[in-house]
Amino acid sequence: MVPLALGSQTNGSVIRPASFCGVFGIKPSHGMVSRAGVLNLSYSLDHVGVFARSVEDMAMVMDVIAGFDDADPDSFAYASPDFRATAAQEPPIPPRYAFVRTPVWDKADPETKSGMEELAKELNAEEVDMPDGNSAAWDAQRAVMASEMAHNLGWTVDKHGDLVSDQFKQLM
Repeated sequence: MVPLALGSQTNGSVIRPASFCGVFGIKPSHGMVSRAGVLNLSYSLDHVGVFARSVEDMAMVMDVIAGFDDADPDSFAYASPDFRATAAQEPPIPPRYAFVRTPVWDKADPETKSGMEELAKELNAEEVDMPDGNSAAWDAQRAVMASEMAHNLGWTVDKHGDLVSDQFKQLM
């Protein structure tokens, strides 16, 4: 509908919708794009990302929004890469792909599993097992996100409880 858009990602809200919709999405490294003026959902996990119709469009936006901002205490004072120049170059090494069945793989529909396995085979992806203990990351991420959301947005339940969903109330 539009050639590009900004989005916020706390738990995959840029990269997943981009992949579902057939557009490009990027979640920059923490501190690369300022979050000043953005509603805090989870301070530790929030990122400002980009949706675009091409890598070149995404690079153009990143050239504008990446960089130090003293209004964001997590913004890093370093030289931002030249995204457009990088996007125009051939990769310096051939890409390698990994196929990882996450701890929630069993929750995927059979069609999704089949499609992912077919894609992995087509890309000649190396099957990689998650290291022991990584499954705890899913629960840890949810705990961090929920506690920080409660800190930042819990007041909405107290003040406007009749206007928020039951799911949101439970999370708070």
